[in-house]
Amino acid sequence: MDGQIKDLVDRYNNEVLIEQMSMCAWSLQNKFMGFMIPKHLNNSISSLKAMKTKHPEMTELLDKKINLLLYRQRLLQSPQSNSDDAFERMQELLDQLESNLSESAFICGPSYTFADCLFTILLARLKMLEVIDKNLEKRPKLAAWWEKVQKRPSYKKAGIVDSSESQFPHWSTILKNVCSVMCSDKY
Repeated sequence: MDGQIKDLVDRYNNEVLIEQMSMCAWSLQNKFMGFMIPKHLNNSISSLKAMKTKHPEMTELLDKKINLLLYRQRLLQSPQSNSDDAFERMQELLDQLESNLSESAFICGPSYTFADCLFTILLARLKMLEVIDKNLEKRPKLAAWWEKVQKRPSYKKAGIVDSSESQFPHWSTILKNVCSVMCSDKY
């Protein structure tokens, strides 16, 4: 079982492009976010470059952060294709989970393991991105598992944010209003 967990964790790390999936989906779903994320990235890069000149001893660390932000900028240059690519890459892994769950109550056997924890977080992200139904519709075992893990006390204690509406209704309403103003023809 430990080998199976390790294999799934490795596959998760290689096949689930969570940042690519999330950033691109958010920028496509919300014009305000599509405008603000690149603006924030540009500002952050400028700040880090300025910090490099003031603190040359931190150059290596700051360069790593700058490269990460540049990577995020590149993702947003083609958000639709990068989003599609990220979702496509994880489909076989979700199929593997469906297969595993047809043989046991949890992903790697009869008990909740680190693999279940990791994929609970992934499905919560899919729910947050409003693509959970599309990814579960042909995977009934995974859908049943998802329903079961959401009822676990650990899920509730973890404070997983899987929906901006349920966790932050006030902020969600404000963002929707700001987006409607920013994206209207009158602005």
